[in-house]
Amino acid sequence: MTTATTLSPTKLVDALQARHARRLESERKTFRQDHPRASSIGECAREIYHQIVDWAMKPPPSIALAARFGRGNDVEKIVTRQLIEEGWDIVEQQLPFEIKEKHPRQNSKDDDLIICTGHADLRIAWNGTKPVGEIKSLNPNVWARIDSIDDFVRMGGFWTRYTNQLPLYCYAHDEPLGLFILDDCLGHRKYLPMILEEHLDECEAALQKCRAAKLGTIAGEPPDFCTDPTACMNCWCREVGVCMPPLDFSGDGVHVLDDAELAADLLRLDELAEDAKERAAIDKRVKTAMKARGAGQYVAGEYLITVKARPRKAYDIPADVKAKYAREDETVYTTWARMDAITEAETDA
Repeated sequence: MTTATTLSPTKLVDALQARHARRLESERKTFRQDHPRASSIGECAREIYHQIVDWAMKPPPSIALAARFGRGNDVEKIVTRQLIEEGWDIVEQQLPFEIKEKHPRQNSKDDDLIICTGHADLRIAWNGTKPVGEIKSLNPNVWARIDSIDDFVRMGGFWTRYTNQLPLYCYAHDEPLGLFILDDCLGHRKYLPMILEEHLDECEAALQKCRAAKLGTIAGEPPDFCTDPTACMNCWCREVGVCMPPLDFSGDGVHVLDDAELAADLLRLDELAEDAKERAAIDKRVKTAMKARGAGQYVAGEYLITVKARPRKAYDIPADVKAKYAREDETVYTTWARMDAITEAETDA
């Protein structure tokens, strides 16, 4: 007879958690890559090169990210099934493609150079066409902020992969219309159409990166370093040591600051939860220091800082005559975030 003394709810919970963790651990894999993949094209051609040459050194996804990818795969299956139930004719699913070009060197043995591969989630029969559909599952907070493809462009960073990916899919399938199908993991859905003709610049830029990376693998020499230090600071290639960019960017890009006190202040702000008085003092010190540096993006220690200035009218005279003496001024906004949290916090599958 089972009694309360023989039951062990804690052991049951521990067993459930252990098996869940083992399953996720088994899904943390790094796969061999022989050509640039449309779904992995970000800001840097050099990273694409290392995805091919140094694929075995690429760290597997974290446990949390493996779980997220798994849920994304589940959502993709659910959305596809629901589209069919809603009466849509899904004519193709997971159709692989290769984008080939003639080798730029004359008389080369590699006449057909594969510069990009991939597979689109599905194609839908509609009015005599077969638009390419790409299903994305997003964090509900991110999903609420996306109402157009321009919103992906505005967010930049990791999301650049989306604005590269769908145009390449349409180009590879010779289809003028593409469609993002966005799910918030709660059953809500958005549809973002994309006309390839309006995104040819992004398509060509992505192909140029693929081309440079592929030719680099043949020549045994990586393409030039990326000019965006925020991409470099978050890149696995730098993390494992296969690419060591000179992080001395200046000019119109991100400025790397040699300011240990500022970096320490930002780190201290992360640590403070309850002491509002100390938080306020450090917050003011950081914003004052960054206002003096002016608008732009900066790296301080582990943090990416963004300073924006917006014009406003200011008055230095009595109210009864101030309208005659209005002058232009500006309001400065400073925000910051740890760089190792910028991409993973919003990464979706």
